[in-house]
Amino acid sequence: MKKYHNIVDDLLDEDNQYPIALYGDDDQKIEFEKIFVMFSKDDGKLYCILKPIDPFEDLKEDEALVFRVDDMEAKDPLFTIEDNDDIADKVFDEYYKKVDE
Repeated sequence: MKKYHNIVDDLLDEDNQYPIALYGDDDQKIEFEKIFVMFSKDDGKLYCILKPIDPFEDLKEDEALVFRVDDMEAKDPLFTIEDNDDIADKVFDEYYKKVDE
């Protein structure tokens, strides 16, 4: 029997160097490099900065996206691109703080 695997475990594993594979609305597999992961002190949600390995439309090669992870314990957690600019900016600010340490 195949063991259940939650992608959030890979996301939270600091030693994981493998791509994070997500699937778009059309079930197309998109692989991302994990840049940063954090739990928000404001809302307790998990956020991550992911950079597509293969750039796609409307995203420059050096750009990354902020995702909010919902239903973390579910078999298929929901990764949603964070469209609230204030929240996305806070996630990037936390990333820059960590990089500057």
